[in-house]
Amino acid sequence: MGGLLTFISLNIPFFYIPSYAQQKGIPADGMAFYLLSIITTGSVLGRIFPNLFANQVGPFNIILLCTSVCGALMFALVNLSSLAGMVVVTLLYGFFSGALVSLPPNFFVRLSPDRSLIGTRMGMGYAVMIIGNLIGTPVAGTILQSRGFNLMWIFGRIMSIAGGLTMLVSRSIQGQWSLFARV
Repeated sequence: MGGLLTFISLNIPFFYIPSYAQQKGIPADGMAFYLLSIITTGSVLGRIFPNLFANQVGPFNIILLCTSVCGALMFALVNLSSLAGMVVVTLLYGFFSGALVSLPPNFFVRLSPDRSLIGTRMGMGYAVMIIGNLIGTPVAGTILQSRGFNLMWIFGRIMSIAGGLTMLVSRSIQGQWSLFARV
């Protein structure tokens, strides 16, 4: 459930940051076009580096941090008005959202006591999470058309934080509610 809620908000900035920058008049010399490349570059780095720490700290702990930061960065997009701020937020969002894409297989391994069921659980988990990808961006587009960018970013933030809270409950159950558990 946490993955579903998080994936609802995951691709919203990928689709709408360039048009948001253009509408705000932020880009200098067509920079809005390059924001997609910047967010994708951050995503590539985010798929690599957080996984290096996931085994030491625990994948639940890493993904909770990444989900919280993604929600905060979407909230930071509300009323953002400078090119430098847009580039920094875009790069950071790409980095932390990349971790959200690459860490779920660690969960499925950790949540499967029977190793012969890892593939089945991974397929079932991704089948649920992909629904979030399918509905999140169109819903955000509908909110954008009727209410504007600020409410769309707030919707993304709420979905991201709701997903993080759901994963926090799952992490707490797996970690026997211990704050410093390596889960």
